[in-house]
Amino acid sequence: VYKRQGQPFEQVIVAEPTACRAVLGHRGFLSVKTRFSGRPGHSSESRALADNANHQAARWAAAALAVAESKKAAPDDPGSCMNIGVVDGGSKSNVIAAGAFIHWSARLRPGESNDAFLDEIKSCVPGGSNVNWKVPFKGEPLPAAGRDDLAARVFCERNGLEQGADVDFWTEASLFSRAGLPALVLGPGDIAQAHAADEWVEVGQLQRALACYGRVVMQDG
Repeated sequence: VYKRQGQPFEQVIVAEPTACRAVLGHRGFLSVKTRFSGRPGHSSESRALADNANHQAARWAAAALAVAESKKAAPDDPGSCMNIGVVDGGSKSNVIAAGAFIHWSARLRPGESNDAFLDEIKSCVPGGSNVNWKVPFKGEPLPAAGRDDLAARVFCERNGLEQGADVDFWTEASLFSRAGLPALVLGPGDIAQAHAADEWVEVGQLQRALACYGRVVMQDG
């Protein structure tokens, strides 16, 4: 929000669906492509158990998911929200797989480190495996870079914004936070309605968002 032309930004509001509640914290987003390389051959060879890239990937996946689950704070807590989204490997059932590809992601809580989690997941690779890692995207949780949410809380109180609980999805608010700007997420709708064929937002939510944004502009503008 600009107070006057030429002055620096004091607060960033990212408009994602939060039911018009100000969200000051959310999980990060770590996207990783993992490739295992095996030594192809006929499946009758006993070495298939170790040399098959699919076998390497399966053993790694089981261990990695166990690590993610170990992060649970309670039985109904999702832990590190690790998700194996794409799995591809091999050519035929009687051929030792020469390669396996897994595209997975994780969403860590505020205060947790993507890099530390990735290192932990890498340690799950079975001995003797040949593996390559590529990270297409790595977004920190909010607040980012070790910052706190004090300035954002003061902003909410000053502008009469109802605060909501932390959310599990990632937004660009963490990029602004990392750059040193207080940031929060506030917008109409529910994340459960997002990324669907019939994505929608209630008119009442749009009207409520308009009132929230208008109040901020009038008080800080």
